[in-house]
Amino acid sequence: MRGVPPKAPIPGTLWFENGAFATLSYNGYAHFDSDEWTGWIGEMGQARSPDEYGVARRKLSQVASRDEEARLKAAGTYGGNAYTSASKESVARSHQHFGPLIVSCERADLRPMPDGIVVYGDERRERIELDAPRVPRAEVIDELIGAAA
Repeated sequence: MRGVPPKAPIPGTLWFENGAFATLSYNGYAHFDSDEWTGWIGEMGQARSPDEYGVARRKLSQVASRDEEARLKAAGTYGGNAYTSASKESVARSHQHFGPLIVSCERADLRPMPDGIVVYGDERRERIELDAPRVPRAEVIDELIGAAA
């Protein structure tokens, strides 16, 4: 952005009472598109193209202030004036995700993907396929109902 510095990488570690921990990293520079690691499936489960590289950075390069950046991002979210929903075809084939995630356990590492879970065990690597979601964002609807009830 011209007048606003990009978001620097933010690392973090979460420690839980039982001794488990999680490491996190957020990078707002937007050079690397993590959808590449999920088979070019976007966060909302839609198919993406590697040819879209740099779209977010080009949009943000025109932003002159943090307020303008916030308005631009809000416009593209649900209810925003620039929001476009994913097509039923693309959402129905994959689960939503929030980027790469690896869960390290005592006997295996798990890597959730938009269409399955890869299990890296002691002796072999296995892929467990997931059925396509019947209703996109069903878990969000379930949580809303649970909170209201």
